[in-house]
Amino acid sequence: MSTPAGVGKNLRGHAVVSLSVENQIKVVGELFDPVEEPCAIVEVFGTWCPPCRAYIPTLMKHTLEFKNIKVLQVSNDDPKKLQDFYKGVKVPFVVSHLPAQVYEDFSNFFSIRGIPHVVILRNGVAAYSGHPMTEEFEKMLKKFNTEIENEKKEAKELAEKNE
Repeated sequence: MSTPAGVGKNLRGHAVVSLSVENQIKVVGELFDPVEEPCAIVEVFGTWCPPCRAYIPTLMKHTLEFKNIKVLQVSNDDPKKLQDFYKGVKVPFVVSHLPAQVYEDFSNFFSIRGIPHVVILRNGVAAYSGHPMTEEFEKMLKKFNTEIENEKKEAKELAEKNE
């Protein structure tokens, strides 16, 4: 099996694939740049897409379960349509509209041909790109969440030791 497009690439400072806050339009939550996080999921979805809508409860569960991993849901749907879609819903992740060119560049870089589609970024490097309802995706979330938890513990212990 071949490696999906973009996986293993470091996106920090990448000129073509920029999900910086400046390239996003806020819909729900506080915008962030997923490339700059220790670990982030970027989920590409559409309000019109039945499989995308069916995945939302699982995405909410992942957001609450894996607290060390930030989640950014992106779409090129009209921002007003996105706001209406989530109106009255307590969303534990960030929802962002991407302008057409940013959405297209991101989709092309990862060869996204269908949605829902997720990309896991670990320290700016794409670690996974594919469908979110796979065993591999779940395993990576657990692995990265545990790694970050351990990194936080080590940092805390080192800080206490240096006091």
